[in-house]
Amino acid sequence: AMVDPARPEAKGAVEKFKRAGIVTVMITGDHKDTAFAIAKDLGICTEKTQCRTGAEVDAMTDEELTLWIWLSLCCTPASVTFGKLIASFDTPKEIHDASDEEIAACIGTRSRDYTLLCRKDLSEAKRIFDFCKKFGVGLLPYGDERYPATLAGIYAPPALLYYRGTLPDFDKKFFAAVVGSRHMSDYGKRAAFHISCDLARAGGVIVSGMALGIDGVALAGALAAEAPTVAVIGSGIDVCYPP
Repeated sequence: AMVDPARPEAKGAVEKFKRAGIVTVMITGDHKDTAFAIAKDLGICTEKTQCRTGAEVDAMTDEELTLWIWLSLCCTPASVTFGKLIASFDTPKEIHDASDEEIAACIGTRSRDYTLLCRKDLSEAKRIFDFCKKFGVGLLPYGDERYPATLAGIYAPPALLYYRGTLPDFDKKFFAAVVGSRHMSDYGKRAAFHISCDLARAGGVIVSGMALGIDGVALAGALAAEAPTVAVIGSGIDVCYPP
């Protein structure tokens, strides 16, 4: 949550956030001593090391997210490589800094993933990061508190999710997946639209694939209810589909 420390009601707002389980973070300019005094008085933090400038946060985030992109590119989709790596290392940086021998001890040497991990090449990851920054694409790494818990619990969860828009609370909302044929009947079209619209009006979040046909109609039904909806696209966020 964000509050303006200059406002008299800020301290009360922070206390309300705490009771609601909302984390408040202090991001400041270059005057860390002044910011820390304010943050401490508000009850946001107790140590100066917990108070970072915006530049420090941005620099840290850019590096970390670039390494997450690199790690996701190195792990073949649906493979167990990622699961083995996070069981042995704490962060993508630790994996990137690991020796070939340490990587081999973790995942073996026979997979394509091993070759990619040992190359340490960040050029493609940096290109993707720049693309995401330019076009407003969000990055959601495994372990982030917003990462869906049910997705994290599958056999081979993705290391990183790309998204646009506002993320719903995947662990507290009711979600309904609606998918179907691209070549739908008139009845199927009407049914998918009205069912999705009614579920959305009742507070559910419609999830579909944004493909032509039933998928798109289901999402249109949710939007007609002026409700949020989630489209899971299989072609990548950089590919315009449907055309």
